[in-house]
Order: sequence, then C-alpha cells, then structure tokens
Amino acid sequence: MRPTSHGSPHVPFLPMPPPRIKYPSKNDEHKFAFFANSVDQQIEADRAELEREITDDESYTFRYEKLNSLIEQAAVDMFGCNKPYLSLDKKVTSPTIREIVTRICHIGGTISIVKGHPGVHSFGSQRAFESMWLTFNFQIPRPMCTFAEYLVSTRRAYYRNLYATKKAEIWEHARCYDLGWMSGVLNGGLSKKLLGGSSAFVSLPTALQSTINLGVIETSPGNIAEATRQYFANLYKRSPPPNKPKPWLTSPAVVEVWKQVIEDPFVWPIAATPDEFRAMLRKENQRPSPGPDGWEKWCVKSLYD
Repeated sequence: MRPTSHGSPHVPFLPMPPPRIKYPSKNDEHKFAFFANSVDQQIEADRAELEREITDDESYTFRYEKLNSLIEQAAVDMFGCNKPYLSLDKKVTSPTIREIVTRICHIGGTISIVKGHPGVHSFGSQRAFESMWLTFNFQIPRPMCTFAEYLVSTRRAYYRNLYATKKAEIWEHARCYDLGWMSGVLNGGLSKKLLGGSSAFVSLPTALQSTINLGVIETSPGNIAEATRQYFANLYKRSPPPNKPKPWLTSPAVVEVWKQVIEDPFVWPIAATPDEFRAMLRKENQRPSPGPDGWEKWCVKSLYD
C-alpha cells in the first residue's frame, strides 16, 4: 500500500463485484434450451472473429474475452441477475459522540468565519466564535499563536477525543455482546459462539518500534503496518540453500532417466476431449462461486457441444 502524506496507507477503492447470474427455478427449466440456442446463434454470427488464428497472447486474449462476454451477456438476458447485497453502514454513535461531532462542526464554521469565507454560517458556529474568542483573549497564560491557529489546534484535540470515545464505545458494545452470550450460556444456551466475538479479536497496536531505525517509535497507522509486515517478513524469510556438491545427479540411473525424458518428453498440458470436459463439469459442486470472468459453472454445463 502507498502511504499518504499523513503516514496512513492509501487503500484503493475496490468496487463491489457484479451480481451473480440468477439460477432458474424448476418452473423455468425450459430457459436452459433457449440459452444454449442463443449462445449458438451468437457464435455463428461472430464465427469469423472467434475462428481467427491464435498467434500470440493478444489474439488469445481477444478470443477469450469475446467468448466470455458472449456467454455472460446471453445468460444475463435469459436468466437475469440476483439483487445485489446492500450492507447497512452501522455507524458507532452515542450522545457523547454526537456532541463532539457537533462541536467539531461548529469549530469548522468558526474557522471559516475567521478566514473570511463567504456564505451563511450557522447559529452554533457564531456562538462558538464568540465563546472561543473570549476564551482565547482571557486565557492565562495568553497563547503564543494566532486565533486561527488556536482554533485548528482545538479542533485537532476534539478529533483525538472523538477517536478515543469511538474506540471506547466499540469496546463497550463488544463487552455487552459477550456478556449477553455468557448470560445465554448460563441459562442453558449454546456455548460454541463464546469462542468468537471481542475475545477472539486483537486490535492493531497503536505504537511499534521501528525495524529499520533502531530506537524510533512508529505511531502512524501506515508506518505501524509497514513495521509489522517487515517483522514477519524477516521472521519467516527463507535462508538460501547451501551450495554443496550433488554427486547423485550424475549417477548412471539418473543419467539414464534424463536420456529417456529427452527422447520421450512429457507433454503438458494434455489435450482434453469434450467427454473429459463433460466429466469434469459433472464433478464437485455444481454451483460454485464464479471467478473473475463471471462465468457460472451451470451456464457452461447447459451449453451444447
């Protein structure tokens, strides 16, 4: 991960995977034949492109992506897609957290007033401006900074307080969750889920000693993640094998095997036949999770030869 200017790792945006193709019900089993016929018709229409000779990686990729989009689009048109799963964003909140967030917003409006930004400011921001202006002027000893710098440092302190309050609230929720499970077990419930929850979760440390600069304590999330990765990389690093003589590689038996392999090499991958493909599709789970190409195993299985 690429660290940002604040030291935290840059996590790229990963979009949600597309919804899976909907498996037809028993009343819609006739759609399998329509789907196979639709694929055959599209293959016949694009036969000139699909039968183009494969000479390099680019031509292979073209044929693969063409066939992939053809099958996937025909399956979507015939069977439709499942509804995407929408996860609920459960925000950690409490009266104290909401009060801190409101205070941060008012300080932000106060900073906007001090900098002279145009616009209508809320009543809370105006009141915060008056109270903090009085606090700044009559504070003993008087701060050795400007009013804007004082506001920024105050808002930074509120953000630290917000982080600590959210962390305490999360741990309190986890503790209450575990107490609920414990009470259920004492009342005759299952004890299997007692192994999970907050007791099985260990949060990342907030400070670590640097593995590169001895005596330096890393506190930013990005540097802590890098120090952790470097520690385990050094811990499980494989030492190079020793350079020792291997006389058995020149023994008569090994030399004889080497000659046989040269004369009759092992061909891989082995060319597969349609019967072997059909046997492979009949094995194991008939509806596994699709891969990056979006194909469903049952879609390919329902096609004609």
